Amino acid sequence: MALTTTAKFRRFSGFDIRDAFTGTADSGTTTTLVDSILTQVDDYWNNHQIHITGGTNAGRSRVVTDFVASSDTITVSPAFPSAIDNTSIYELVPDNSQEISEQQVSDFITIADKTVMQDVAVYVEKERVDGYAPQWSAGSDSDEGEINGTNAVFFVNRTPIADWDASTVVDTSDIRVDVLGDNDAWSENVSVSSVDDFTGKITLSSAPGSGAERVLVSYAYYPTNQAPDASLLERASNCQVGLQVLDTKARDMATLTWSSGSGMLRDPLEAKRAEFNAVYRTTIRRITRGEGYIRSNDYRIDLHGGPRGFGSWTLGEFD
Repeated sequence: MALTTTAKFRRFSGFDIRDAFTGTADSGTTTTLVDSILTQVDDYWNNHQIHITGGTNAGRSRVVTDFVASSDTITVSPAFPSAIDNTSIYELVPDNSQEISEQQVSDFITIADKTVMQDVAVYVEKERVDGYAPQWSAGSDSDEGEINGTNAVFFVNRTPIADWDASTVVDTSDIRVDVLGDNDAWSENVSVSSVDDFTGKITLSSAPGSGAERVLVSYAYYPTNQAPDASLLERASNCQVGLQVLDTKARDMATLTWSSGSGMLRDPLEAKRAEFNAVYRTTIRRITRGEGYIRSNDYRIDLHGGPRGFGSWTLGEFD
């Protein structure tokens, strides 16, 4: 799970996102790749990018200069360092600045989600939690928060705990617990069985032994005292994905144009970057203020113009 998806980003941005064509070569040379599943017409794959993702020549990319249907053969330039063989796994992606692959967007989402969480949550590293428990936790007789060889329940000081890995669920993967011995003579990363993001309650899989001296928890929390609305996190992540797409496609996209209310833009790349940045900043500001859901029609990035093409809304609509 993530804050957004390729489908949501497609709707948000208007980009043409497509799956790359993937396969495994039957044979080849340093300049050709043969695969019997390539049954398209002559020259169908011309000008596509071919990426070798596994096997011989893994990590190499080339441009397809010719495709011959009768022999299922792709010709590339420049030559690969080694001859293509039946271990070479490949993908074919159009060399078209208006198209990006599902895999590219998926990779961008991973990076975008991390950026968003860093902007909306505060990370706390190795907070000492032993010897502390909220008064309401279990009454005065509770040993919660104590290191005594039997207690496995501890509480962090700041809540709510944040979804640091952007999985859409706060769970044990969002925190790290270390137990240290007397005078820090030893340390151990311990397993966590459950996390309550609202109360900050952390239950360890087993109680620290009596030889332990400190329990340290690394985690992130939302300073607004409430978890952000999922729609705002999705919007922010979409903006960050869009910025990465623009960076990746900068050379080609600089030649594209979009219409705006005031006519044709001279530099659509920078204009679109400015819009993504503006929406991102406003969304982060709403999250950090603890504001709630934004209607889907409040604003929308549309890279292809249209009734709500950019230039058709202003930041004043959602400031």
